[in-house]
Amino acid sequence: MNFKAIIVLIVWCLNAAICLAHRKDIVVIDDTTISLSNKEAILILPGFNSKKHGVKDIRDYFSHKGYDVYIPHYLGRDSLQQCVNTVNDFINEHHLSEYKKLHVFSYIAGTWVLNLWLKQHPQNNIASIVYDRSPMQERVPFALVEDNPFIFKLALGNILKEFAKTPYPSIQNDSKHLGVIVENKPTKLFLKHKKSALKSGAITFNLDSLHQNYDDYFYDCINHDEMYFQFKTIGPEILYFFKNGTFSKEARKEFYDYNLYNKQIDDCGIPNGHF
Repeated sequence: MNFKAIIVLIVWCLNAAICLAHRKDIVVIDDTTISLSNKEAILILPGFNSKKHGVKDIRDYFSHKGYDVYIPHYLGRDSLQQCVNTVNDFINEHHLSEYKKLHVFSYIAGTWVLNLWLKQHPQNNIASIVYDRSPMQERVPFALVEDNPFIFKLALGNILKEFAKTPYPSIQNDSKHLGVIVENKPTKLFLKHKKSALKSGAITFNLDSLHQNYDDYFYDCINHDEMYFQFKTIGPEILYFFKNGTFSKEARKEFYDYNLYNKQIDDCGIPNGHF
């Protein structure tokens, strides 16, 4: 990495740390005249990319769709358990357990934190969860720690390294409806750190490789950056799932065929066995 690239990375990391430190919780109440026990809410757990993209577009899309919307600033620097504790404090502070139903949309880091919280708090009112999963982007934390350990510890503390080393904490789909969105498009960050990202083995889109229990799923031509601001496809599907417990009939069940080495970022997917 040349000197200019190092300076750019340091500035980006410092900005990320500042943004994370100053972000606030978001609460949007759809109708203040209805008691909590008679309405439903959406809890949204963004991930590390919220430091880059923010959560404004997420808030704007899900607000006033018939649900109260809660987006906590929960990502800390110390540990995953710190994040779990912050989410729990947020749930208690805003009385989310008093809602008739609580639905959750979790990004990648949020998915780890949510499932750890569920293991510690099995009695809850969560009716449905939509997980954002990415066979490619979930390799990025390991690759970043591998390639630039000092820089990313400076920016994010110990959390990124712990996340990279923590296996996915799956839960059973017993009384909850579990839906999965599988990203099929690589980010530029993944491609930049592809060599390290692939050290743990081949990329596959087989759902079994995600160690994810689910009731329904779909693949989308979207990458992890775009998940923060492109809701044309995923937005209606998430809301449909919260209402029906399944995705719509139009939701795609097959992954997109795409040759990663062509680096055509606007195309989608990677075929199984490509690596």
